Amino acid sequence: MSIDFELINQSLTYSLQKLNKLEVTSSPHLFLLEDFLNPQLVLKLNNFIKQNNLPWQKQESKISYLPGREKINWIPDTVIEEVHIVFSSLTEKINQILHKESDFLGISIWRDTTGFSIPVHSDNPAISYAIQIYLVDGPKNLSTIFEYKNEQISPHFKTNS
Repeated sequence: MSIDFELINQSLTYSLQKLNKLEVTSSPHLFLLEDFLNPQLVLKLNNFIKQNNLPWQKQESKISYLPGREKINWIPDTVIEEVHIVFSSLTEKINQILHKESDFLGISIWRDTTGFSIPVHSDNPAISYAIQIYLVDGPKNLSTIFEYKNEQISPHFKTNS
């Protein structure tokens, strides 16, 4: 498989336009996005991760292994690398929007399976910001819930948001 630079360029243009349409929340540190990635890239990524022979790894947390959560961080010359290039290329614009100076550290594709749950927790403070995109639709109560000043903020649990 080879890298599709045309798809990368189209996806970068698409996502840059979406960054101008951030949905503001009550938290000054949380923004919501809808249809953030080029739909062709999302379709390609979804088709890729449905393969049975991928090297999924157990997801570790700062506490311990999270039963039911697996991840893929890097597979060269695949759509994983294409998504990585898109996000790496978006970093400067995201830094401008968030008024931060952060380096792009990479992507992780998570797969939650039967039995996965995670208690309320704070994310790793070493991470300046993160972008979380759902690759499939799901019930809202299964999405990540953010808390700010005792208010719960739930993003839409739908594909590409």
